[in-house]
Amino acid sequence: MNHRDGWQITNEHFLHREYDDYDDYIEIQQLKHNQRPEFAKRSSDSLRKVLASRLTTIDCLIPPPANVLCLGARAGGEVAAFMDNGYFATGIDLNPRPNNEFVSYGDFHNLVFPDQSVDMIYTNSFDHVLNIDRVTSEIYRVLRIGGLLLTENKGGTSEPGFRPARSDSYDCLEWDSLQDLIDYFESKGLVSIHRNRHKGFTPWAITFKKIDSISKLSS
Repeated sequence: MNHRDGWQITNEHFLHREYDDYDDYIEIQQLKHNQRPEFAKRSSDSLRKVLASRLTTIDCLIPPPANVLCLGARAGGEVAAFMDNGYFATGIDLNPRPNNEFVSYGDFHNLVFPDQSVDMIYTNSFDHVLNIDRVTSEIYRVLRIGGLLLTENKGGTSEPGFRPARSDSYDCLEWDSLQDLIDYFESKGLVSIHRNRHKGFTPWAITFKKIDSISKLSS
């Protein structure tokens, strides 16, 4: 992946957007939910409906009423989808907006939850991550052993066989391909156990399971 104006190479397969400082990153990320609140609400309602139907495939892995943490949840459609399926769910976002019954303020770079306290984490916001190492470390910390990370992602900028994914002005992380993303998480102790493709802005769904030791990856 080549360096571009405003973007910096994180490693050989990732780029991240450059900001003046962390406060600048926070300020810009908070703007997205403010810019088009009606669109955000419609998107959230749509996500609630389609995600609720897709979640039936994980009932056999971790059945309700397990607890779920949704990262970058904005208006909270994903939180409501888990609740519709019987899970105990909550969400965090840098800008949940006032009177959001499903989502509270929070930064996925610094989760306030105890170690191994969460059964499942869901996010479709990895393209909004500033420091992927920090976020992955926090996800691994709060997930219980055997817990699941459910992700829905855009494709890579060099995705084999598909049109390259493009970033908008709020996206701040890019990867060459989904396999590079999978390989990265597996190197951190989150093993890919299921993947599928569906319609939407983030059509590539990948489920990871937290193992109890990174050393087991080589066993």
